[in-house]
Amino acid sequence: MKMKKIYALALLVLMVMASCFKDDGNYSYNEIGDITISNIETAYSAYSYMGDVLEISPVVETDYANMKYEWYIWEGTELGFITDESEEQEMTLIGEEKDLSYEVNLAPGDYTLLFRATSEDNGYASIQTLTLEVSTQFARGFYILKETADGNTELDLHYQDGVPVIENMLEATGQAALVGAPLAMGPVYSQGYIDTESNTVETCNAIFVTTDAGQLEFYNSEDMTVIHDNADVAYGGLASDVIPYMAYTLDGMYNHLVTSKGLYTVMNGAMGMPSSAYAYSGGEGGSLLATACWASLYGMSVAVGLIWDEQNQCINCWDSYGFFSSNENGFSTAGMSGLMCGYTKSNSKAYLLCENGSGERYLYEIGVNGMTYQLDIEKQIDLSDASRLSQSELFALNAEDAAYLYFVSDNKLYAYSLANYSELESPFTLDGIASDEEIVYLSYQTVNCLADAEAGTNFKHLIVGTQKDDTYHVYMYNVAGGEPQTLVRTISGIGKLKSVAYITPRFDAYTDTASLPNS
Repeated sequence: MKMKKIYALALLVLMVMASCFKDDGNYSYNEIGDITISNIETAYSAYSYMGDVLEISPVVETDYANMKYEWYIWEGTELGFITDESEEQEMTLIGEEKDLSYEVNLAPGDYTLLFRATSEDNGYASIQTLTLEVSTQFARGFYILKETADGNTELDLHYQDGVPVIENMLEATGQAALVGAPLAMGPVYSQGYIDTESNTVETCNAIFVTTDAGQLEFYNSEDMTVIHDNADVAYGGLASDVIPYMAYTLDGMYNHLVTSKGLYTVMNGAMGMPSSAYAYSGGEGGSLLATACWASLYGMSVAVGLIWDEQNQCINCWDSYGFFSSNENGFSTAGMSGLMCGYTKSNSKAYLLCENGSGERYLYEIGVNGMTYQLDIEKQIDLSDASRLSQSELFALNAEDAAYLYFVSDNKLYAYSLANYSELESPFTLDGIASDEEIVYLSYQTVNCLADAEAGTNFKHLIVGTQKDDTYHVYMYNVAGGEPQTLVRTISGIGKLKSVAYITPRFDAYTDTASLPNS
């Protein structure tokens, strides 16, 4: 097929001449004259430079015998230019048959496709548009953090259901496995870094990885190249005695790095003003326990965060700009170790599970003051030695629709009710898990990305990971009323499972929300 290009201005003239176009607000133009179009979704996705072929077969209903069909594509999803005569948006003709079969070899990004069915008898036309997300294999999917047979750190990637994981991503993309056993991994959105070729600050979505040997790396999720490590992630680099624990994007314009010496913060690219290196923000310690929560400020809900400071045995609170603290109401956590930190929207409370040197466990119920960012530890619950929760090592807090703290006991999943401060007697049924698999990972994860709403990739899952010999399995369940129900996805691979995290190329760090890596 011969390729040719037109401009949106020419399309505008055509549309003005055909005055019967209907604008229904979502730019899906149909029922024009007696030409109707159906069987086209509003959003599609494809992988670039992999031989991925976009197949769309619209249904066109008309009494006209002589029809002409055209498919056009252009970069971006804004359609306002169609009514702006000053714009000349280049559009490429990619098809002249009713059915589209288009091999996607485009730079990663969002595109708009337009299908036009025109009567050659009188020029009447019907137009329908759709969006196309183009990404690499690495830009969207579930990353698996794992320990290799020799005790080092690697990643697998589940990028498409029904397709085996990409194993050992670091080695496969020309990097090396990180030294030491894995600590944490997850997405950091709109992360700034210095492009060494142009010597300019650029942004990308990134995956961070930390190990127990103190190694930290950030990888560009488009091509898995390293954009930050210990030497340049902060101004002057991280000192040798600083242990990097985890990084994350909190609702707003800032990304954060939790270390054994406190919190580091950097402005991300959500508002077009990224910085390339993190700066010390505050605090004297940290850990792998951190969670995002919401506080009320002048009737608005503002995102704040909690970090358990393992070095000083206290819980700290911060907003997007800086660091605040700490314990109120006289409940002391001195001398304790943190086991779990989480937040649930079901009652707008945060929870901290701690253990003292004698093995006694306490659950703290915490409120956050949106004016002062001070923590109000409202309740201290002494957990009975006879309780299952007092013996468990795996926890996950339901962050959305039920005040449940999930935990594992005797290789079964239970829940502690935060509404009446008691354990449910019976374990939950988990479909798909074989009796000889050991549960080694538990997490409640959510992603709410506005641009992904139509694609249906947002989710709220209870994620259960198991191990059998050198094989891991990850099971993802939809949750209703706090109870895990439908098994929606299973992922398997080789290695010792540590954690799971999802990344999407459409995430807007300023408006969208997602759970933190270990919540």
